[in-house]
Amino acid sequence: MITTSDEQEEDISLDTTLRPQRLSEYVGQQKIRKNLQMFIDAAKKRGESIEHVLLYGPAGLGKTTLAHIIAHEMGVNIKVTSCYRKSRRSRFNFDESARWRCAVY
Repeated sequence: MITTSDEQEEDISLDTTLRPQRLSEYVGQQKIRKNLQMFIDAAKKRGESIEHVLLYGPAGLGKTTLAHIIAHEMGVNIKVTSCYRKSRRSRFNFDESARWRCAVY
């Protein structure tokens, strides 16, 4: 039974356990997977992070899942924020991302 439209703590943990963790586990969008794998491999060989990745499109295409996969493949944490959401989570200091060694989505 749905009691609220607000995101609940159990929603967050369930959501992250169902997502693929590696690019090899991601189904579909072969061209995107191939390009991302190339970017990830090149960044790892250089010992650097992937500087910029823009994921765009309508809901349901897997943008958030890909952002989590990129962070996981690079061995960094991810900070999820949204410009549309008026909440404390959305007030993220982007300058802090370098210090925390994390990806920002």
